Amino acid sequence: NIVRFLGAFTALSGVELVLEHAPGGALFDLIVNHPTEAKAQAASVARDLTNALDHIHTRGIIHLDVKPENVLIFNGVFKLCDFGLAIHDTEQAFRGTPGYASPEVYTRDHRITSAADYWSMGVTLVAVLTAMNPFDRGKDSRLALLAFVNGLMPFPKGTGDAEPLLRGLLCSTPTRRYGATEVRRDAWVCSSS
Repeated sequence: NIVRFLGAFTALSGVELVLEHAPGGALFDLIVNHPTEAKAQAASVARDLTNALDHIHTRGIIHLDVKPENVLIFNGVFKLCDFGLAIHDTEQAFRGTPGYASPEVYTRDHRITSAADYWSMGVTLVAVLTAMNPFDRGKDSRLALLAFVNGLMPFPKGTGDAEPLLRGLLCSTPTRRYGATEVRRDAWVCSSS
């Protein structure tokens, strides 16, 4: 569930990467243009992203930029792309897209681990299910995230049966946050196959 790299070439603008063609476009476009269809495919997004993250994490890679714009659609299969912010799990980098980055990226209270990607996956799933990102507040994204982590912002409404999974993914403590095993065992993910 990762976009295939086909090659690279040098152009006047710099190095250009050639990736497999995504006939379905980006998940972001599906959310914006067809929110009902996106919501119907949310469990598939969860399964496919879990497969992609599990694959890279077992190889020591942390993506750090999981978001709808970096998930491409291939005939009903969702694939992760854009590894521009990725790091090896022995490195430390505090980066990510505001509104999707995990609390530890903002607060630097914990070592950055693969758990940061599962937080971002949780935010992505909230966006798929509700057609909005509750933490995407422009310059105030960090404040919205910290308000949520500190219980000053309610849990996003409209997530239905996925709420227990999302609460596990959006756990502010990285060591208690859901990972691949918990996602694959989740009742909503399993019942929606």
